[in-house]
Amino acid sequence: MTIRDEDLVLLVDRYLDGELSREERGRLAGDPTLVQRFIAELRFQGRVGGLLRQDGRDLLDHVDDALDLGTSTGLADRVLARIGPRRRTRWWLWVVVPALAAGLAVVVMFNLGTASGVLVAVADGGKAAQPAVDLKTGALLTLDVNQEAQVAFQDGTRMELGATSAVRLSGIDQGGARISLENGSISAEVAKQPQGSHFQVATKDALLTVLGTKFTATKMPWGTRVEVSEGRVRTRRSSDGKEVEVAAGSRVDIGRGPMTLQPIRPPTLARALQLEPSADAVVVGGRYGDENRGLRPGHVVTSAKTRPDERREYYLTFDLTQVRQAPARAELHLHLSLLKRTGLKLHLAQVDQSWQETTITWNNRPARGGPLASWTPDARDTPIDLTAAVAAHLGTILNVCLYLDAAEKADAIVGFHTREAPPLLRPRLVLVP
Repeated sequence: MTIRDEDLVLLVDRYLDGELSREERGRLAGDPTLVQRFIAELRFQGRVGGLLRQDGRDLLDHVDDALDLGTSTGLADRVLARIGPRRRTRWWLWVVVPALAAGLAVVVMFNLGTASGVLVAVADGGKAAQPAVDLKTGALLTLDVNQEAQVAFQDGTRMELGATSAVRLSGIDQGGARISLENGSISAEVAKQPQGSHFQVATKDALLTVLGTKFTATKMPWGTRVEVSEGRVRTRRSSDGKEVEVAAGSRVDIGRGPMTLQPIRPPTLARALQLEPSADAVVVGGRYGDENRGLRPGHVVTSAKTRPDERREYYLTFDLTQVRQAPARAELHLHLSLLKRTGLKLHLAQVDQSWQETTITWNNRPARGGPLASWTPDARDTPIDLTAAVAAHLGTILNVCLYLDAAEKADAIVGFHTREAPPLLRPRLVLVP
């Protein structure tokens, strides 16, 4: 039975208040058409995030595959008309819902909370960062695929949030700060903490306790990945309380499997030649089509089925002019910074035209040529075999483009660190003589 628009308004209204019944949730989970109508006005730049409260996580699991949605149903205007100006408990709808209906990018921060002295500045695409605002205690900050943010604490601690990240400032006092990472990735440089004070990051899988260090925490399909560049991070698994200390240059995945420490960069033969890209850049479609994104520490690649504003491809250049002899093996090592789900298929294509890192855009990007390799990113950071491609480009420049398979769903996202990232995380082409 088709639900009327008036009833759908009430359904969304109750959901935003956390008042959906079990029967209503079951109906949504079993009706893909209704799910699409229901989510259409909550769709936030290609993903559902900041509008979902904690009690809506189970519903998100059911609608995760229904994000390739049509145009606005006009639901926003009807919701606003029903709410009225005096219902201050949902003040944020006056900002968020009209922006969603207009297709605008917004930053969502929920729960008024209390002032913290922690400042957050959000950048949307290639535009300058917005003026810094106070990140209130208890607030949920959600970024879309085109946004990044920098967070500054009063003690000098700095934190960078990648695309699609969702974090909450759970608390802050003289005993340190506690961050809840609900989606995406954070990279932090933590100032030395006073005795008895701790900077902590909590995820569904683990609690990270930091004592003056540089580290990255990322929500992966298999759990939470912790990578430490400097210092130490004590990591405790939530399910059983097991702890492991992650030292500089090491990483660990916290999930159901063993908590095995591994080097961030796997060792290679001493006689192997390691080349970093001489240039790399992501190109973004839609309204960002003329923006250059060549100097970023991380890039994400998205599905061809997503919105034009979210379409992304990743270009890399390797200088082989001094390589005269074909290697026995050539491997491209890319370091994951984000992965929506396992099983995503990517392709690497040859690019015959030259391009410049600081000028390439979606609208002027060179066309992709023939395929060079295909592979699926995984927890092992499996390298890509480019032996034949390197042999064919000895003494020249090798330009490549990385893109997702055309069959991938609209919500498919994978991210990689770039040559602007810390040395251990940068892409590298390893040539074994």
